[in-house]
Amino acid sequence: MTLALLIPLGSRSGSVFALLFFAAIFGALGTLAARRLRRSRDGQRPNRATRAIVGVSIVAGPLVALYMSSLDGFYDIHTMSGALRLAYLVPTVAADIRCSDVRRVDAVPQYRGTWRLRIVTARGTFDSATARRDVVERARAQLMMPRVAP
Repeated sequence: MTLALLIPLGSRSGSVFALLFFAAIFGALGTLAARRLRRSRDGQRPNRATRAIVGVSIVAGPLVALYMSSLDGFYDIHTMSGALRLAYLVPTVAADIRCSDVRRVDAVPQYRGTWRLRIVTARGTFDSATARRDVVERARAQLMMPRVAP
């Protein structure tokens, strides 16, 4: 029997807070822009759909950019006998990888001193969410340790 090991890489609560914080800021800006369009001075007011598209674009654009640049990727690695489960930001989303499929585990530098753990397998490449270098290096070292079968 092999003990399961949890290797945390990122803070889900911090990521959710960042998403909500920026959603509130850009939501207010989107609402202001949509209201400003409603009060056109030239006499022609844009229709409701145009205002909605502008407002949603102001909210969605920066949030998608934030998620894609920093928050996408797995946050936890659950090691089990012969397999890894990569847990993402949404708790119900996970990827299962057989340890025999793992080809490489790398620590990859990202933007402004943040790092990602990259797991290259036969099925493809899996990147973690951004984290501090020491956290990523520790996770890499734990994954590279040889497992002793009982």
